[in-house]
Amino acid sequence: MKEVHKTNQHRLDTLHEDLENSSKTIDRLEGITDDSGRYRFFQEMRGYVRDLLECFNEKVPLVNELETAMHQLLKQQATRFVQRRQDDIKDESSEYSSHSSQSILKVFIFH
Repeated sequence: MKEVHKTNQHRLDTLHEDLENSSKTIDRLEGITDDSGRYRFFQEMRGYVRDLLECFNEKVPLVNELETAMHQLLKQQATRFVQRRQDDIKDESSEYSSHSSQSILKVFIFH
């Protein structure tokens, strides 16, 4: 729970930083009136987007691989849990059967 809170808090902090950076960019853009400033800005944005796409192209396969591994682990855990529950039920059933067999034998022996 604390870990989820930390993650969410980190996301919130990141979003606040992004909001602040976006506000600064908007303020800066509103101050730009000449074409050379706009051209420079769009060139910077173009570089940023290319870098971001390159980063995503590198990270997405890793994220997908980790996600698949996580799903496999969860599937294994669920399978073990089901197997354990089935074993518990079998044990309870055999214990009940042995008690009932003993009760039936006692009834026959005493009559």
